[in-house]
Amino acid sequence: MPGSMLKLGPFRRGLNNFSDPTSIADDELAVCKNFDYDVDGTLISRPPVVQDSTSGPVAGQNIDLLGHFIDTSGAVYLIGSCPSGIYYRSSGVWTLITNTIQSDCAIQYLNKMWIPAVPGSASPGGSWSPTGGWTAVASMPKGSAICTFKERLWIAAGSKEVTNGSRVYFSAIADGTTWNPADFVDISPGDGQKVIDLYALSTNLYLFKSGSTYVLQYDLAPTKGVVNAVSRTIGVEDIRCIIQYENILYVYNDGYLYELINYQFNKVNIRVNLVSGASGTYSRPVSLSLVGNRVVLFYYGNVFVFYLLTRTWSQWVTAVPISRLWQVPNSMVGSTPYTYVANCNLINDERTFNFLDGYAANRSESVHARIETKIYDFNAPNLFKKLYWWGADILSSNTVDTAAVPVIYTFTTTWAQMASYTWGQVINNTWARPAEIDVAVRETISMPGAVRKFLKIMKAVRFRNIYFVLDFTLTDWQNPVRVYSITPVVNMKEQVPRSIN
Repeated sequence: MPGSMLKLGPFRRGLNNFSDPTSIADDELAVCKNFDYDVDGTLISRPPVVQDSTSGPVAGQNIDLLGHFIDTSGAVYLIGSCPSGIYYRSSGVWTLITNTIQSDCAIQYLNKMWIPAVPGSASPGGSWSPTGGWTAVASMPKGSAICTFKERLWIAAGSKEVTNGSRVYFSAIADGTTWNPADFVDISPGDGQKVIDLYALSTNLYLFKSGSTYVLQYDLAPTKGVVNAVSRTIGVEDIRCIIQYENILYVYNDGYLYELINYQFNKVNIRVNLVSGASGTYSRPVSLSLVGNRVVLFYYGNVFVFYLLTRTWSQWVTAVPISRLWQVPNSMVGSTPYTYVANCNLINDERTFNFLDGYAANRSESVHARIETKIYDFNAPNLFKKLYWWGADILSSNTVDTAAVPVIYTFTTTWAQMASYTWGQVINNTWARPAEIDVAVRETISMPGAVRKFLKIMKAVRFRNIYFVLDFTLTDWQNPVRVYSITPVVNMKEQVPRSIN
């Protein structure tokens, strides 16, 4: 058979939506939606996000999830906050903890859940346990972030604080009920930035402002500790924008995901634009989640995923407006994957969702998994080529739409040039190219059974540059789609005839 068989893939370098599709690497993808990466570079469709049978406790109010509490028997309680108060969920039922405050954060310590009130609240925060109930702590500072460090509770005032936004408060040792008025540290006060979040790692307390980062270290007393600047240009976007993976912190700020290792920030999305096309109004516009070996970033409707083992990116496109995903403690039993829970990110929407990091027959979500390759010239930009046929090595029982798309460059079409056409003649064209037909080689294939197979698309086309598309309609969530490689059969033809082609 004429032509040379070329193998494209595995696409081990992942998504690159920052560079022009003609200039990205051969093993990068211009579009990678709703796929995960296996360690061998194989693409595998992501698991679905499913709405919980139990929504938030109050209709029309977002339930902002704050984390989980685990009692001494191993029972797990999900904690959430909404305008009506603080609630816990156990066995699918929400129960009121207190209606006196709202909160942005909570942490388990000394067998209690410590929940500060948001700045500006009329009532103080306090502690809760399933047996002891709610206990208000009058001296507890108000703030939007809390952590434990060297057996003390620490609270950052946060972005909602008006007066002392650079202040971090600390409790007495092993006593969350005692907060002395003088027990605080001001972090670079007066610089116009507020302490947004804080995170304890080893012997360091990292303090993240809106545009800078500091670290606090001490031996005997916090007030005698040392505060050093880690970065005066990189901070954190909001609360919920810091996660820990092993001994590394991942931080989102101003369009970039950073690794914080040994006091050094390193950008990890230099080939991925995380903010393009982002829009909308959300209860938590920005958040990071650690889901298995993934860092999941939600940014104003965009969901991008960084795979920590392969260090590649993909994009998740979903109609489900999730916020931060919280891992359910003790959810993995035997070989069952971990489960995660998230609240709805739309304003005034009480729904909650769950994500099983695996595949099951009774789970569904209406999405497409799609890849688009780079625009290939097969190392011969000066030649026209002929595509005799092409194919894809995949494993799927889901319907797939395939396309080989020659790239056609054109000039602006005027209305005068279109005067001789009828609407019927251009009904299949696009507004961008109204006088041109669609030259893509397209075919829709229904897949019989979840076994590995090679699809062969027997349609020829002449081209200079070309890219390939695989678009799967995900219906069989028990059997994920895998994409191994794409194989075009190509032969070189004549030289380009004009000075510009």
